[in-house]
Order: sequence, then structure tokens, then C-alpha cells
Amino acid sequence: MKTSDKSGSKTQNDKDHMTTMFSIIVCTYNRSDILSICLNSISKLKNNQKFNYEILIIDNNSNDATQQTVRNFFLTLPSAQRNKWSYHLEKLQGLSNARNRGISESRGNWLVFLDDECDVDADWLARLYCVIGHKSPVMVGGPYRGKYLPEIDKRHYAKGFLEKFGDSYHIRDDWQERWLSKPGLSGGNMAIRRDLLEKVGKFDPNYGMSGSKTRYGEETELQLRILALYPNNGIYFSPELELIHYIRPEKTKLLVSLQSCIQRAKNVANLQRSHPQYASSSSNLLLSKLWILVRRSFELMIFVAVQFLKAGVKRAPISRPCYEVIYSGKLQALVQVAFSVVDIIRHNRP
Repeated sequence: MKTSDKSGSKTQNDKDHMTTMFSIIVCTYNRSDILSICLNSISKLKNNQKFNYEILIIDNNSNDATQQTVRNFFLTLPSAQRNKWSYHLEKLQGLSNARNRGISESRGNWLVFLDDECDVDADWLARLYCVIGHKSPVMVGGPYRGKYLPEIDKRHYAKGFLEKFGDSYHIRDDWQERWLSKPGLSGGNMAIRRDLLEKVGKFDPNYGMSGSKTRYGEETELQLRILALYPNNGIYFSPELELIHYIRPEKTKLLVSLQSCIQRAKNVANLQRSHPQYASSSSNLLLSKLWILVRRSFELMIFVAVQFLKAGVKRAPISRPCYEVIYSGKLQALVQVAFSVVDIIRHNRP
């Protein structure tokens, strides 16, 4: 086991003589209660003669028992495994800063990013190796299947959330294997070639979670830079890389879900301003945006009315249609245009 609490990077000589192919980077902040689930699953990855790997835990200045949790976990590792693992304390707050620290500390030619709420099966890394070998992408990722924490009674989760998703949270219908022409990978399940990051740069600290502050978009912004260089056959999505992503009870609360929806809309609006190619329409005219705002408002009102009527017929909890609205994407799309309108007015003000 290796530990570090100051920023640093491997020398070029180290990188030229690397023995690992994959560097699995797990960034964490105040998740000591569930971090061991993720670490235990990684520790069970099967060895393979065709590749090697290392695991880096990046503690983003947690103020809970994260460091002790990691220490206790390291004590359970077989001695043959311990040299694969390292712990690093990154005091500069922000998920992007933590991921960038992991990049600097890592030795692999492929950088694998997993969330601290993830659970991978023993063959997951071998499947990643096969996908890379067959498709030769510069960046690759897969879906995650949401699950509730096994040790927490479902009564702790919001009733309306359970009503909507049941046992299949975040199960999507578009898990088709494909090359991506726009950002579509989740930051908690993706791998990037190191030499690619040397071309496009690391994660932008202006995006991504920062302590208890909710922000998104760091992986989307990076994918936009990558797609500018590799618009075709660069970023690959593979259902073979599916993993489990646990959801905490507090994240299912209606207010938290609404705040997350609004923040995602704000981040998309910001990304569309800084990366115009990300916008669904190239038009930046105020009248055009206002028309889209009116149209989406009308569509949302109809959708809301229908959902509440359905809930009344089925006698579902009043919060059920609220979750339907939040997770439909329609509310986020409306708020996103609203942010864009405000931004245009602000930047065109005399």
C-alpha cells in the first residue's frame, strides 16, 4: 500500500517503463459508509496475463472516516495485492481536481474512472480489455444499473421515487453498442487513453462536484474536446461494460431531485455557451430562444396535466407525477432554455 498527501506526478522515465495497462481511479468524498462496497468489488477483479492494473483511491479532502475506512480495507487485502493499491489525499476541493490528481499519480496507459458508489463484477476489466482490443477507441464507457443499498430498508427511500422506478432505477432502453457523435458517457464508468489527455488536456475544474456543492458536466466538457479531434470512431459506448451504481436514500428526495435537475440544466446551458457545437440549434437569437421557451412550456404543462390525471386514476402518491416530470427530461430542457435566454440578455445588455 502506498499513500500520498501532496500533489505530484510520475516522471517521464517511469511512464516509459510502465508495467500496468489500466489505472483504476476512484475519487471519493465523504462516502466512508459505502466506499468499502466499491473497493471490495474492485479487489475481486480477475487477474489476466494480457494486462495488469493498479488502483488509486483519491480522497478529495473528506472530513468523515474515509481515511480510516481505506486503512481498514487495506488490512484485509492479501499481501500479493497490496502493491496494486495506493491512497492519495487531494486537498484542492472538486471532483475534477481529484480526477486530475489521479491522472498525475497514475502509471497506466489507460485511465479508468469509477464512482465510489459503483460495484463491478470480477470480469468487468477483462471485458473492457476486449472492447478496447476489438474497437480501438480513444475513450470508452458503458451504462450503469441503479440499485438500492442492500443494507438500508427501502422505507428510507422516497415513496414517489420507488413508485416510479421500482427496482430498476436508471435502466435505459438505449443501451445499443455504438460510436458516439455527441457526449454520452458517464464519468463513473469510462476509460481514456493517457496519450489522448496529453493532447486535449485534463478535466476542467470549473465543472463537476465540489464538496457538498452540486455541479455536473466535467465528463461532458472533456468529451466535447475529444469529439472535436475525433468526431468519428473516437468515443465508444459498450453495454458489455455495465456495472452497478448504488443510490443513497437522500438522493431520492423530491427536493434533491429537483435541485439536481435544475443544476444539470444550468450546466448544459453553460456548456452550450462555451462549446457552441453542443447546442441542438446553432441559432443564438433571442427571439428564437424565446419561441423554444414558449413551446417547451406548453409541452410541459400538457405533460404535467397528463401525469397528474394518471396518478389520480391509479390513486398513486401525489409525489409520483412530480418524479415523472423531473425525470422525463422535459423540465430540464425547459430550464436549460430559460438559462440560455437569461444569458443572451445579460451578454447583450448595453
